[in-house]
Amino acid sequence: MGGDLPPSVKKGSNTDLVWNWSRPGVPGDVLVGALKTQVAMGWQSVEFSFLGPLEVTVDAARLPLGGEKVRLTLAVLLEAEGRSVALEKLSGILADRRSSSRAVRDPQGAVHSCVSDLRGILRQGGLDADALIPKREPGYRLVVARDNVDLHRFRERAREVRRLAARNRAEDDPRIVHVARAALGQWDRGGAGPRGEPLADLTGRWATECRNNLRREHREITVRCLEAELRLGAGARLVAELEALHREWPFEEAIVGMLMLAHDRAGHRLQALRVYEGFERRVGAKFGTGPSPETKNLFRRIVEEDATLHPPVRTARKGTAMPPHRNPALAQRMADALAPVLPVLTGAGDPDPEARLNGASFDIAKDLWVLINRRSAVSLLPEATRERPDRAVLRAQLEEVLAADDFMSAEASRVLDETNVRGMNGQIIVSGNYFHQGDVINGTSIKNYGS
Repeated sequence: MGGDLPPSVKKGSNTDLVWNWSRPGVPGDVLVGALKTQVAMGWQSVEFSFLGPLEVTVDAARLPLGGEKVRLTLAVLLEAEGRSVALEKLSGILADRRSSSRAVRDPQGAVHSCVSDLRGILRQGGLDADALIPKREPGYRLVVARDNVDLHRFRERAREVRRLAARNRAEDDPRIVHVARAALGQWDRGGAGPRGEPLADLTGRWATECRNNLRREHREITVRCLEAELRLGAGARLVAELEALHREWPFEEAIVGMLMLAHDRAGHRLQALRVYEGFERRVGAKFGTGPSPETKNLFRRIVEEDATLHPPVRTARKGTAMPPHRNPALAQRMADALAPVLPVLTGAGDPDPEARLNGASFDIAKDLWVLINRRSAVSLLPEATRERPDRAVLRAQLEEVLAADDFMSAEASRVLDETNVRGMNGQIIVSGNYFHQGDVINGTSIKNYGS
């Protein structure tokens, strides 16, 4: 059965994809747009890790990325988020390392060599390197789905946090926390904690500036998240996180105020006042100034034991500023998507013979299963490894897992809701719109599409 997945892919022209499903009884599908990247990656589970040591993994196997110049080239292309990087910019970044005289004598040759080596590494992983790094373009770009790059997932969620925060509406605070925690979770490896500095294995001015910018982005989203949690009434459980943030950014007054408030709500009034006094001494010694009027006012209110600093906590579960999120509907959707395909994904057997499956069905199920593995939740879903999973049992197990993992809930919803292209009953569905043979989707014509 495994040999039949996925369907063979033929290219009719530069813009046309023709899909032929070799298994009898399965309708033909044409998946365009976002699915081109999946074709280039050979239907394997591919992850580009940027927020830590630079890594590329294919089906959980790490690719050897070669020397620093090749890794730096990959990092620059990933950071550009699909935009073309000019040859001159790449050569300048490589030359700035000052570790190779060739980069000075022949900058274009150095870039071409690095890109050629990078394509070779990707091919060794079974990927279509020429599709991932297209040729015959004025610059170089890496064409990869945002879901396959931790940096891109982080920035996408960070933009959503900024958008919600800019609306300045109290009802958005739970959503801010939810999305911000999902963004910050990209810096962890499977929930095991931070992986260290981004690009820690790279040197040079560009890598240093990139690390510094990412640290500032991480701090910004962390602060926005904690501000929203404090507005929701949280306090004691945020102290440790705020103390760590305060040690890293001792002159950030917004962090000082939040730490004071968290200590006060935790019943550590004396410690809250000490935080203020320590900050007052530091800024006085370094800048010859003092705390802002807002921070001074917070200090006064803590001294006076202002009861309004202790609003009711809008939470019913330890560890989150949101109420317990039991989502039976999401669990049911996941069970419906996973159950017919799980025997193939787990190696327990063949797919459900009565299910109507196509390439999109397998793609969605595989993305969900990769997410479950990344969140180390397989052991919590014993029904998933059975030869014929019972959907009702699987749904109940998924509901428990989702209730304890907001990040997985957010990611699973995105996989199910934002799949860009699916085929159904002789039609193409793109973001909810129906197209037929002869139509054009994002510049790609639909030809040779059979039902």
